[in-house]
Amino acid sequence: MILTCPSCAMRYMADAVSFQPSGRRVRCVQCGHTWHQSPPADLPLKALPDHTGSSALDSDEFKPRATQSGRLLWVGQLVGWLLLMGVMIGLSSAAYGYRVQIVKLWPESSILYTAFGLAVNTRGLAFRNASYQEETYGNVPALVVMGEIMNTTNIPQLVPGIRISLRDGREREIFDWTADPPIGELAAGEMQSFVTRLTRPPQHAQDLVIRFAEVPNGQAD
Repeated sequence: MILTCPSCAMRYMADAVSFQPSGRRVRCVQCGHTWHQSPPADLPLKALPDHTGSSALDSDEFKPRATQSGRLLWVGQLVGWLLLMGVMIGLSSAAYGYRVQIVKLWPESSILYTAFGLAVNTRGLAFRNASYQEETYGNVPALVVMGEIMNTTNIPQLVPGIRISLRDGREREIFDWTADPPIGELAAGEMQSFVTRLTRPPQHAQDLVIRFAEVPNGQAD
């Protein structure tokens, strides 16, 4: 016989011959609800066991087995959670992989990325291994700046000019120039070296800053 919990509607298979004519108290293993269950009306009396002490039987707890529909419900819930987890992981991966494009379309999202320790470079380009040295060509001093430009995204990026600013001891900009990029476009993840020279740099320059230009490319002296 099939028992249905009046509280949560969970269904169980039960052996009808385990019930005496007066019925017995049963308990749902899913929600803990208890109720008095009578045997089926069409069950022959000879099939009912001859028990004595019915009050003792009434106090027994019946632990039925889940039906096939209950197991299918549990499996369906598990599959649903797994699918939800897969969707969340996919969305997280997309948010990380396309963070540059997302911030370009929605600048306010940069605050959220920063909160998670993911500063977003919206240009998609970065300098690597930048350095400089002083040289002399004949009797003319020169400042040589070198390094690499890397495309940090998964799509091609146009490369702007390279702006070098010379600063004094108080970090005030005293001179700058813009050099042509070594290449017009970098493929996804590609890196390209660059070198630019400035003849007769200011003698009181103490350090320099390298950044990408926001103006049309210029030429170093």
